Amino acid sequence: MVYLDFHLLVWAGDAELAVFMQYLRTNLSKKLGRLMDWSGGFWERR
Repeated sequence: MVYLDFHLLVWAGDAELAVFMQYLRTNLSKKLGRLMDWSGGFWERR
């Protein structure tokens, strides 16, 4: 079982924050998928 808990405090405009969160979620899911040897999409199953 993997439990990921983190907090992130960011100051940014709405558009900048959305772009950053997309980047973070994309790269986090790719990295975790590789580490855990998961197949398929990460966010839609969880």
